Amino acid sequence: ALDCAPGHPPRVTLTQSRFRYRAGEADATRWRIPVCVRFEANPQARTQCAVLADESVTVDLQTTRCPRWIDPNAGSAGYYVSASSAANTRALLRTPGALGTASQLDLLSTLEAQVIAGTMPITTWLDALAHLAQDPDAHLHERVANSMFTLRRWVVDDQNRAGFQRWAGRVLGPLARALGWRTHPGDFDVRRNARRAVLSATGMLTDDFMARTQADAIAAEYLRAPATVDAEMATVALPVASRRAGEARFNALLAALPGAATPQDRSLILGALVSFDSPALVQRAWGLALTDAVRVVDFRALFGRGDTHARHPGLLAAWAEAHWDEFAARHGRNARHLLGSVGGLCDAAAIDRAVAFFGPKAEAIDGAARGFALAVEGARQCAAVRARSRGAVTRLWGPAR
Repeated sequence: ALDCAPGHPPRVTLTQSRFRYRAGEADATRWRIPVCVRFEANPQARTQCAVLADESVTVDLQTTRCPRWIDPNAGSAGYYVSASSAANTRALLRTPGALGTASQLDLLSTLEAQVIAGTMPITTWLDALAHLAQDPDAHLHERVANSMFTLRRWVVDDQNRAGFQRWAGRVLGPLARALGWRTHPGDFDVRRNARRAVLSATGMLTDDFMARTQADAIAAEYLRAPATVDAEMATVALPVASRRAGEARFNALLAALPGAATPQDRSLILGALVSFDSPALVQRAWGLALTDAVRVVDFRALFGRGDTHARHPGLLAAWAEAHWDEFAARHGRNARHLLGSVGGLCDAAAIDRAVAFFGPKAEAIDGAARGFALAVEGARQCAAVRARSRGAVTRLWGPAR
C-alpha cells in the first residue's frame, strides 16, 4: 500500500503471504525475501530494495512527490508473485517506460494467476491484454494470443460468445494483418512464434474474414500438394480452414491421412480433423481411434487439442464415457488418454459427474491417477473463474444478439 500523507516522505508497505490458487486457505508461513520496487521519481524512475522478513515492512521512498505508479517486482527479478491495486496496474501499463518487456510479460502472468485465485477482477487482465497487444514487441503478441485461448475456455459461453469474438477481433485483427500469412527468410524466431500464435487465435476465436480466406487458400493448396506449402503456415491454416468447413473437407483430410509424408504432417491432419465447428464431424474423427486408421502415437493429436475441448465443452467427456469399454478393450492402459477429457470441462456439476465415472478408472490404470487429479483441478479452477467472472464479462460483451 502507498502512503503519501503529509509530514513524511512517500512510503510503501510491503506485505507477504503464501500465494494459493484457493485464496481462502490461510497460511501463517513467512519467508525472508529480498524485494525491490521501482517507482516514478524525478528526474527518472528509481529502484529501492528491502528485506521482507516479517508479515510486512514499510519503506520510505527516496522521492519528494507521490509516485503515480510502483512496480512491486522491479525488473521481474524477485522470486515471488506480486500484486497491487487495479489503479496501479493501469498506471504501469499506460506510462511509457514504466515496464520493460520482461516485466510486462511477468505482469500478464501475475494477473492471470490472480484471476484464478479470485484476488483480481478479470476486467483488469482483459484491459492489460488489449493494451499490450498494441506494443511493438513480438514476445507480447505471442503471449496475448495464447492468453486469448485461455480466456475463451474460462469465460466464453453461448450468451457472450458473439461479444467475445468481436472484442478478440479488435485486439488480434491489427496484429494478424501486420504479421501476415507468409513467412520471411529474415524473420527471427520470436516473430515466427508470434505469427503462428496470433494467426491461430485470430482464425479460431474470431470471425476475421481475411484469416478465413487466407487459411482456406493455404489449406486447399496443402491438400493438393503438401510439399509446396510452407509447413509453418500449414500448421496454422489447416485447423482454421476446417473450423467452418463441412463434410467435403473432412473427407479430403481423411483421404490425405494415409499418405502423410512425415509424422508432423500426420499430426497436422489429425488436428485439423478435430477442429470443425460441427460436433458430429469431431466425433467422427474421434471414432477413428476405434478402427485401424490411427495408432496410439496419434492420440495426442486426436484427443489432446485444447481448442477442441473449449469449442465443444463436455463433448469429449461424453464421447469417452459412451465408448470407454470399446476403447479400453482395443487399447488397454492407453485408455488413459481419455481421462484428460475431464480437463475440458468448466461446469461444477459436469465435473462432479465426470469424476464419478472416470475416477475409479483412473485409479485402476497404473500411473494415471495423478494426471487425472491435475486435470480435475484445472477444470475446477475454470469453473470457479467462470462463476466469479460471469457478471463482469456479460456486462463487457453483452448477451448474444
